[in-house]
Order: sequence, then C-alpha cells, then structure tokens
Amino acid sequence: MNTIVVQSHRSSSLNEWIELCQNSVREWAEYQGFDYQFSDDRLFDYLPTRQLLQQYNAVIASDLARVRWLRALLADYERVIWCDADWLVMDIERFQPVQSTYAVGREVWIDQTDTGKLKAFRKVHNAYLQFDRNNAFLDFYIETAERLLRENIGGVPNQFVGPKLLTALHNVVGLNVHEQAGMLSPMLAAALLRRAGSLCESEYQCLSSHPCERVIDLFQQRSTEIPMAVNLSASCIEVSGLDARNILRLCEVLSTGRLCK
Repeated sequence: MNTIVVQSHRSSSLNEWIELCQNSVREWAEYQGFDYQFSDDRLFDYLPTRQLLQQYNAVIASDLARVRWLRALLADYERVIWCDADWLVMDIERFQPVQSTYAVGREVWIDQTDTGKLKAFRKVHNAYLQFDRNNAFLDFYIETAERLLRENIGGVPNQFVGPKLLTALHNVVGLNVHEQAGMLSPMLAAALLRRAGSLCESEYQCLSSHPCERVIDLFQQRSTEIPMAVNLSASCIEVSGLDARNILRLCEVLSTGRLCK
C-alpha cells in the first residue's frame, strides 16, 4: 500500500534525543518502504483559521492541524501515518501498521492516585495515527474537533481534542487501536531507568515511592501487547524532573528491549 509517514516539530534544529527518535521513525519508514516527510511550524498552515493559534495554544492547535494535514495527504497516498517528534520505534522490523482502515495508539499510563496507590489508566492517544484513504473516521473526527473548538467559551486542557476526545469516543464506540503503539508515563520512565541502573535510589524516590519492578510489572500486566514503539511523553517527563541526559539514556534502555516481559 502506498504509504507516507509524517512528523512535525517546532524547529528543524533538534536536540540529541529528539533527533534520535526522529531517526528511528525515518529508518522504520525506509525499512518498510514508506515515504517520509518532516515539517516545522508550517504544520499550522493546515488549520482552518490562524485565529485558532491565538485562541488556543500550540499543543491544541497541533492536534487539529495534524489530522487536517493527514487528510490532505490522502489525495496522493493510500495510507498516511503520523508519529510525534518524541516517538521512538524500538523494533523497525516487527513494528507494523495494523490491518485496519484507521488506528490510534494505546496509552497505559502508570501513575498513582491521590491516596498514593499505584494504578494503570488505560486510554488511547494520538501520538501515533494511521488512516487509509477509504476510512470512515477521519472526517468525523476533524468535524467534531473543529466544532468543539469553535463552540468552546472557556479554558480547556491541552489534550482537549487529542487524547481526551479520542478516549471519550473510544469509551463509547471502541476505536481501532494499535496495541503495539504505546506511551510512557514519567513514573514508568523512571522505573525503567532505575532498573537499568541509570538512576540512584534517592533520585528514583524523588519520582516514585513504588518499587521499580512493581511499576514495570503493572504496565506489562495491563498492556494487551508489549509496545514495539512508544511516545516518550517528553514534556511530562521533563516536568517530572528527568533531564535531557536521562531521556537520552531512556532511549538507549528502550532500544535494548527492556519493556519486554
């Protein structure tokens, strides 16, 4: 199937770990025989109006712009795939698009509740998206997202028309999910680094009060399939206290297959 893989980032000047992630996606696309295209802020040219960038932040605007870009590309390609800039393909040979007219990614977010209990929150995400030309979902998703943004009169979270809207739809109708297209929470990232010896115990305890093996085991138990590619959730990871050096090391840890059971 004639396929293109696309990514975007605010600047073509990438830091080391973002560049590593981008290279993994480019190598994956090349291995699979897919075309590849990278864009910078020109992504926002696909917004229905530039006023959206004034009314909402770049995260929300990007969630809409990416799917409008994908729809435009379907005029020339039979299948389009979006991967976030911090998307890491861990197995370029075995990671494949799902056999479906569309798919979203799987989020198993390991965190703790207000009472400190370890919990896995199962949702879906838009860090990985794929659409075939004959899919019946993309137009509906774009129309719904645009209507919500147009009619909104208050503040909204960054994930308003991205993961939150997709998860709400998934909870009602059951979207097609690529179970091997995963996502890391900061707690899971810290647990993987601690198990690999890249975080000392005191550093890890600043991020999690739960043993690293319990965190990783819970992720594996609640995952239908162990991911072969993941979104690093880099903005959340950096806010949690892990710096660029930690994220680069995390990429190295993941490339060794440390998410496997």
